[in-house]
Amino acid sequence: MIADITEYSFIADGGFEITGEGTLLIDGDVYTNDFIAKKRDVELTDTKTFITKYDLNLDNKGSFTTGEDTNFWARNIKAKSSEADIKGIVNVANDMNLMGKNSKVKITGQYIGYGCSTTDDATTNDATI
Repeated sequence: MIADITEYSFIADGGFEITGEGTLLIDGDVYTNDFIAKKRDVELTDTKTFITKYDLNLDNKGSFTTGEDTNFWARNIKAKSSEADIKGIVNVANDMNLMGKNSKVKITGQYIGYGCSTTDDATTNDATI
């Protein structure tokens, strides 16, 4: 049986990386090995399912925002001097890592996580679950 993929905006089995300034709007479901955004804002506008097999990696003053109905799956959430506002059902298999300065992750809805959340003691970071 083949999974129904008609609702997916993109499937990136080799991973996905975007750099530069501006906002990437994603309207539809996402599957990727790794999702990396450097200096880029990412907004999921009508995404019911966001799956990254490995890591959501935000780097260098970017942001990541989901809608309230998103079903989010990742092995790790890594934010380095970045912000994330993740809503809906959030499944994290391993850890949430906040690094750099002024990293902030806000998770609202249902959080299902394993491992431990950490922050770099030498910087100012904020995690809200």
